[in-house]
Amino acid sequence: MQLKSTFKKVMKFEVSFNEIFFSMKKSRQDFSLLHVSNTNLNVIIEGLKIFNFNYVDKMFWLVTSGKSITLNEFGKELAEHNCILFLESINNFHFLSNYIVDDERYLSVYDYKLSKVIFQMDFSSTIFLLEKENLFVLKFGENLEKKEIYSYSISDSQGFKWHFSLLSLPPIPKTDVYNKDADWEVKKFIGVLDNKLWIALNHHSIIALDIATGQLKQKISSIPDFNSEWLPAAIPLPESIIITAESNKLFGFMWEFYWEINPKNGLIEFTDLTNYLKEYNIRNDNTNYVLVGDIIYFISQHVSAVGGFNRKTKKLNWHFKFQANKDGQFPKLKEIKGNEQMLGVLDLDENLYVFENNKPAITHSLRA
Repeated sequence: MQLKSTFKKVMKFEVSFNEIFFSMKKSRQDFSLLHVSNTNLNVIIEGLKIFNFNYVDKMFWLVTSGKSITLNEFGKELAEHNCILFLESINNFHFLSNYIVDDERYLSVYDYKLSKVIFQMDFSSTIFLLEKENLFVLKFGENLEKKEIYSYSISDSQGFKWHFSLLSLPPIPKTDVYNKDADWEVKKFIGVLDNKLWIALNHHSIIALDIATGQLKQKISSIPDFNSEWLPAAIPLPESIIITAESNKLFGFMWEFYWEINPKNGLIEFTDLTNYLKEYNIRNDNTNYVLVGDIIYFISQHVSAVGGFNRKTKKLNWHFKFQANKDGQFPKLKEIKGNEQMLGVLDLDENLYVFENNKPAITHSLRA
């Protein structure tokens, strides 16, 4: 990977194979949607305030003032929706969206082939997962407690399947460095594997629920052979875990630690990379990273660097360290997206750094 381009005032970006799309803020009300391929910069649309956008199947979905707009790949408007679709997740041509109509907010499944909402609930949520026909939702309590998990079938007129409450879990372990007395809380729906919904909790724990019944199948936390001066002997940060169906495993990569979890028996294979990564003065500081085959691309915020970690060899394949600007300041990296051909890295000052690979692509990417 080589740093090829830098763009300023970037609000949001998406990467598709060897192309990158991003919205750029010119002024308070004037935004542009741009496209970069083979170092060529093309303007898709200008003069529109863009709050959010997605690029799916050569179509753009834009959230703008009071409505949503669909464009083709050349910027031609295909449809306008008199509601706001916060398009946050896609699975099998269905968008899982927080959907606003007349100031009322709903959690909806929007079929973009049919151009309509096919399933809707009378509440919104920011933690959810759509897996084929199964919709899993965290329903917030009156005081925003994150304790109640609901399962629905989007193809069933009845919808509701089961409900699981974190109140049924064993007492909290009180092993955290911070917030030892905090109640159980959902951090992330990791995904579905081995017919189980895997969920990241606080207190260095994950649980697995049967996707058909909601029955608790596994609760995993401790790593007996893990010794750290600043962490308990448990999963370092559960919300950094993702699923790879190809290898039928869960794995996590955070700070100086890499681990894999067997979904059948819950056994954890743990690797402490502290001494190795210290040689390069780099580590993963963000729960969001990019998996391409065996390579994890990640950002290191404390030293302003980007790296590629090979999870088979447990070694770095590549890393890049940013230089200080004329004021002696280093970029404060906040987000990474991409694939084997192209990476985009966004910093807190809205600078987008584009890295490109000259080698041909052979694998697909998965983002944490």
